[in-house]
Amino acid sequence: MKQRRSTMSESSGGRAITNNPFFDIARKGGNSMIIGGGQLPPVEPPPHHDDTINYALLVALYTLQGIPMGLSASIPFLIQQKVKVMAEAVTVSSVVASTAASAVKVAGDASTAAAAASATKMAYNAQAIFALCSWPFSLKLLWAPIVDAVYFKGFGRRKSWLVPVQLVASFIMIFGSGYVENQLGLGNGDGVTATDMNHFDVKGVTAFFFVLYFLMATQDIAVDGWALTMLSRKNRGRGPVCNSIGQNLGYFLAFVGFLALNDAESSEKLWRPLLGLKSNP
Repeated sequence: MKQRRSTMSESSGGRAITNNPFFDIARKGGNSMIIGGGQLPPVEPPPHHDDTINYALLVALYTLQGIPMGLSASIPFLIQQKVKVMAEAVTVSSVVASTAASAVKVAGDASTAAAAASATKMAYNAQAIFALCSWPFSLKLLWAPIVDAVYFKGFGRRKSWLVPVQLVASFIMIFGSGYVENQLGLGNGDGVTATDMNHFDVKGVTAFFFVLYFLMATQDIAVDGWALTMLSRKNRGRGPVCNSIGQNLGYFLAFVGFLALNDAESSEKLWRPLLGLKSNP
């Protein structure tokens, strides 16, 4: 008995753990199992576990992250198109005004050059402001510990963040589409006048996508943490591969798909005949 106690004391650094009152205090938090008072490590899959379904789930979750990112990548094209149309409208109005006033042709050329320079400056400023929406992915380290430590134990450590994030992001994208059109002044189509410059507010669109990027960065934290416990030890290195495939797939579908469907000529010549829809010029 004495030999057994001395062995226990040596293994615990000279302290008998059986009489340690702090050993019986259960620590809460983490996804580990709490038994008696000790904290067991997370349960890992067997070494030869088949992770095919886990790969598919990770790719699907990362694909959902890439969709808002692909949509945001199409906004600079819409900004450039909108600014170009507004510049043409301003140029036409300036030329008409110069002609009505019997001004010389040089004045018309000067107004055209000024309108082009103003449009170029507006496009650069708008795209520089919109680039700020992707900052959450660079700053997600700030709230990553909160995502990893705060959760509802009865609902699940990762689902406590994934389900609300997806619901909020879906709600914003469905009901906020009209807001983006109004902020960019896209509701009038090609019938743009100089007065539409007052309705061109890229700051509102930047705030809209900033919120989406914040939600997707939060989901990325939760999914990355889930991949460490979902995959077996030998397959954990393939988690970043699922990340790359999923995000690029979602990015491609949202970016290319949106631009293809947004172009009236492509829709009329390609998509409507392909889907058997009636012509709607």
